[in-house]
Amino acid sequence: MQKNKARIAAIAVLLTATVALAALELFFPAFLAANRRLRAASSQEAGTINIYVAGESTAVGVPYDSELSFSRILAWMYGGRLGPDRINIINLAQQGSGLEAQYWALLKELSLRPPRKGLLLVYAGINETGVEEDTGAVARWRLAQGSVLLSKLLFLAEGEELEPVFGPRSTPAKFEYRLRRLVSLAASHGLRTVISTLSGNFSGLPPYRSGEVPAGPVYAAALRSEAAGRWKEAADLYAGLLVVSHGQPELHYRLGVCLAKRGRAREAAAHFLRVADYGQQKRPTSIQNDTIRRVAASQGARLVETAELFERASPGGLVGYNLFLDAHHPNLAGYLLLAGSFSAGVSELTGIKPRRSAPTEREMLAAFPFSDDELFEVHASRVKWFCANSTMSTAPEQLIRKAEEHAAAAEALAGRLGKSRGLELKVCFLKLLISAARRDTGGVRFWLERGDFLGRNSGFIKAGNADYDSWVRGMLVYSGLPEALYLDLPAGSGAPPG
Repeated sequence: MQKNKARIAAIAVLLTATVALAALELFFPAFLAANRRLRAASSQEAGTINIYVAGESTAVGVPYDSELSFSRILAWMYGGRLGPDRINIINLAQQGSGLEAQYWALLKELSLRPPRKGLLLVYAGINETGVEEDTGAVARWRLAQGSVLLSKLLFLAEGEELEPVFGPRSTPAKFEYRLRRLVSLAASHGLRTVISTLSGNFSGLPPYRSGEVPAGPVYAAALRSEAAGRWKEAADLYAGLLVVSHGQPELHYRLGVCLAKRGRAREAAAHFLRVADYGQQKRPTSIQNDTIRRVAASQGARLVETAELFERASPGGLVGYNLFLDAHHPNLAGYLLLAGSFSAGVSELTGIKPRRSAPTEREMLAAFPFSDDELFEVHASRVKWFCANSTMSTAPEQLIRKAEEHAAAAEALAGRLGKSRGLELKVCFLKLLISAARRDTGGVRFWLERGDFLGRNSGFIKAGNADYDSWVRGMLVYSGLPEALYLDLPAGSGAPPG
């Protein structure tokens, strides 16, 4: 009898919870609509237009951050106004974010502060370059997306343990669904959207190591020919290896380098793009840009072809360090070009031309002055990026040399700023990272001692580099230095910063 009562009570609780969840699911859209009507009149200041920004680190403005994001440059190009309305930038982008996180951030913002007039600018996808597809898992994931609650729960619980059921976090089908949902959300709140295709440093950055690494006497001979500047000979050898290997990222990249040296830029670009198309290379894929174009056309969004714009601005169409600081974060020229690309889309939507249609870098820096301290941090952040990513690269020394360039620039700025800024310790830390990336244990020991990082300055890594605690320890492990020397540092896998 007691068991039956407990069973009935459990069933009652389950039914009550199910009914409550079903009611919440049913009335949630109505709640949002009512909330929008109630709040809209007072949530946006009269005489303003909200420009929402969705994306990840590039939309944030890394490594310049909000000081020089493309949206801030765009507002400056228009003189802070679109016609009679003052521009109000609402940058929802977050470093390391993806489209789903951006959807929920935009939903929250639009629910709390419904706009009367606004635009949405989308530059997103670098963190969602996965190319593997599981139609069954995607179908189950899509089914769950039909419920607001299940969709939110899946987003919050996303992890490897759910992959057997719902597939990888990043797939082409999921990317397309998330992009469509983001644009639809904006449209349901009266926002017009500008979506950009994506670009990256295709020619300057070798691929990461994968399961298949070229080897053998022919590959060794190709490397020797390339090192000696015998570009045709090396290209022929790489091309032959590609035929029998059925394609490998490293072979495509090396062949692209040799073709570029021979002046065959168009062919070289095709091979560089193939490297990115393997996915997980921190560069956008062709599938992503095709998806962006398709979604823009079907959802009535304004498309801006930033990818093509960057190609036209690059010698021979080979996009590289001329516009990027690393794999996908633009330099000053790149951010200026990205802002110009979006301004073209905004002008097409609004019929309003920017006051500064083609500003120069000098004009931009005059409007957004950077201190030497800020420039030091820009260079220091790229030292960390290149050192971390060199540990996964097929050509680590190539990335380490870029880290050294940024370290030299940072050290020069530190010398100009003087000892009072306490930058000497930071320079020691950058050189420590470079030694670790090169697996130079003697250098690692020297800079650990020079900076006293395991003694008086042991708190520097934790207090001064909170985001890199576990990563720094991972770099020390990678260097080959005996772990007994740094056991007090937190454990980590060596995952790189963004």
